Amino acid sequence: MSANAPLDPAVETLVARLEARLAAAHAALAAGVPADLEGLDREMAALRDRAAGLPADAAAGLRPRLISLLEEIDRLTDEFRRGLDTVAQQIGESGRRRQAVSAYSQTPAPGAAAKPGKPGGKGR
Repeated sequence: MSANAPLDPAVETLVARLEARLAAAHAALAAGVPADLEGLDREMAALRDRAAGLPADAAAGLRPRLISLLEEIDRLTDEFRRGLDTVAQQIGESGRRRQAVSAYSQTPAPGAAAKPGKPGGKGR
């Protein structure tokens, strides 16, 4: 099999499906919606198992696409990390705002506003 020979159809299908799923995940994150990665680990394991059984020349031809998949996963990981950092920052800001609102909106305890020597805060 030469480097230009077509891949095993099952391997080609797995690679194409993974490429599409990673592209969809990037698009989802860019749009600010959750990315569905459920089962990605199983698909990667299936590709690994299929690729392990390929002849050496076929595996060599697959190598650039596998490297590309790994690079896409790294980019996706970075995107998720940036998103988590943003969420953590927003949660921190929200907590600080809530604390400030709480501090300024607390009502004084009964009698706390009364001046010493003047019961109930009224003059004699």
